Amino acid sequence: MKCRRKLRGRFPVVSGTQTMTGTFSDTVDNLVDFAQGIKTLAASTMLGSLTIGVNDTGHDLKVFGATSGKYWLWDESADKMIVIGDSQFTGAVTVGVDDTGHDVQMFGAAASAYWLWDESDNAMLLAGDARIDLSSCTVAAANTDGGVIKAGTSVAPVTEDTADMKFISLYFDNGATSGDNRGIYNRLYLTGAGGGGESLRTFTTISDVAAGTAHGIHASLSFGSTGSITGLGVAARNTLHVPDAALSGGTYAALQPEIWSDGSSSDISGATEYSFIRVSNGGDATGVANVDDNAFLLALTGGSVASGNVMQAKSSAAVTHVLRMKGPDGNTYYIMVSDAV
Repeated sequence: MKCRRKLRGRFPVVSGTQTMTGTFSDTVDNLVDFAQGIKTLAASTMLGSLTIGVNDTGHDLKVFGATSGKYWLWDESADKMIVIGDSQFTGAVTVGVDDTGHDVQMFGAAASAYWLWDESDNAMLLAGDARIDLSSCTVAAANTDGGVIKAGTSVAPVTEDTADMKFISLYFDNGATSGDNRGIYNRLYLTGAGGGGESLRTFTTISDVAAGTAHGIHASLSFGSTGSITGLGVAARNTLHVPDAALSGGTYAALQPEIWSDGSSSDISGATEYSFIRVSNGGDATGVANVDDNAFLLALTGGSVASGNVMQAKSSAAVTHVLRMKGPDGNTYYIMVSDAV
């Protein structure tokens, strides 16, 4: 059946599911009037679904732009949308409505590489070779609180009060039998004379409550059930690189334990215990070769025992060696040690 009546006037707001039947292609006037009707409809509010065709019997839908040869086409025979020319989406595109979303998937050039907005999981997923690459991003001067990646601010942090929450979880598995692999590798280049900073700065703030156990940072090295190493294994390693040139100025150290008092009223006299370095020998080992029987409090490697070195010989009935240290007054002092009980 062909509909020859011209479609003029304002279309009403559509709610629910409406089906338009007939062929609107009889005359140019009808096409113009139908397009005007659709334009009026688009300027109003559309609720629910607009269906063109029925299941397994679709229709091509073509929308032209203002420039010749630019349009997008829903090709019903190929079951896909085709963009012709350099036509593009501009402005906002909304898929679904609040609390009723739809999956959106975009494929890359490599097989099985895509990103997917999974509406059932409320998450964006990357698969195959797909990844987030921010190498070419331009950082605006105003983005000091998250120049490349931002998640909340100091005054408006991302908040979730569920117990045992891990806000960012990264789990990797590397089965290489050689190499020096890293779960996270980050590096900051300081290229401005007089500038400064850290490659990593972490805070744990007890926000005016009596919290339980808390650490600024906690690093662990574990071995599963039967794992072991043949080289060096430490939970946290601090390396200070001395360049192949003479250093000048500044204060250099591989490790600096520090207690910082925030103000004149800072007072730790009520604490159960406080120290600059706390060594803990914990766990459940009770065997003959346990840590308490075999571990050193301090292992100094590199260099040699010689006069003027970090460790040097000292003749004494009770003291055979000393360790040099710098006191709070700037003077040099020596820790007395002995190779005999």
